[in-house]
Amino acid sequence: MARGKPSSRCARLALAALALILAACTNTSPPPRELAGRYELIGVMEMGSQLLLQEQGTFEAVLYYGSLDIQGRGHWAMVDGQIELRERGPRAFFDGMRLKPHGNCLLVNMDTSTGCYRRR
Repeated sequence: MARGKPSSRCARLALAALALILAACTNTSPPPRELAGRYELIGVMEMGSQLLLQEQGTFEAVLYYGSLDIQGRGHWAMVDGQIELRERGPRAFFDGMRLKPHGNCLLVNMDTSTGCYRRR
């Protein structure tokens, strides 16, 4: 083995160990089935939104604000006791949005106020 160059076996073991450490450090769990369903945003002035959380961990969402209509879809998971939406693409508006389950509401921080996605 040449000096300064790790063997491919050693590199593979190091990568596998790193992957196990990262997996242990993340606090992500699969989406619970009881949170799946249709939700409608209430409590935010001049804004409307609907959210569909599907049991297999995908979501579809739409948000209306004045003449602006935003649609999105992606995946959702539980992270530190909150639902986190994950969306890809250049217009990923919902990516990183966190929703905190509270009764029949999913609370969301909308900068100036807190909204509630209420189960329909």
